[in-house]
Amino acid sequence: MEEIKQILLELSREVKEMRNDISQNNKEMKSLREDVRTMQVNWEKEKLDLEEKITKTEEKIEKLEKDKIRNNLIVTGMRMETEDEELLRNTMEKKINKELSLNVKVKKVYKIGQDRYNVEMNNWNEKLMVLKTKGKLRGKEIYIDSALTLTEREIQKKIRDFAKKERIKGDTVRVKYQGVEIDGRSWKWNKKEQKLMKVGEIKAPKN
Repeated sequence: MEEIKQILLELSREVKEMRNDISQNNKEMKSLREDVRTMQVNWEKEKLDLEEKITKTEEKIEKLEKDKIRNNLIVTGMRMETEDEELLRNTMEKKINKELSLNVKVKKVYKIGQDRYNVEMNNWNEKLMVLKTKGKLRGKEIYIDSALTLTEREIQKKIRDFAKKERIKGDTVRVKYQGVEIDGRSWKWNKKEQKLMKVGEIKAPKN
């Protein structure tokens, strides 16, 4: 009996030690969980801060690019074989003034394709005059559009792709700057959602 008592006492001590170990482990696990949660919160905050910094940097770059091409136009459909900058400028200036019945000045012309040119107008107001009267070119092979940044070009490509699918359905589609009109209903590019959305609606179109 005495031997059994000793065994029971020893087992009781071992059980007590095991319970203490379990309790200690539970405390350590709880502390680890709290540390992990803290790390997750800090990581999420750092992630949001980084995303905000990236967004602000992208916006600054976009603004700088916009400022750089503020007075620029893209002219397509004129073929000029010369590479001489002054001759290109003079020819483009005369062509624009003749076709649109204007008297504006072209500052610089850069050839960016076989019959495609980046045209820098003398100032913003003269660029607007060209854009407002470019309707006179309807039916001709010459096209004039405002120069776009890389981001704007990517957006316009997505819009054109969307418009192409809608035309296949038989809808009347008119592509605009960062938007499209389908059977008289307007869609606008949502910068936050990065997709086209119906004006006045939240649901985006299926692409």
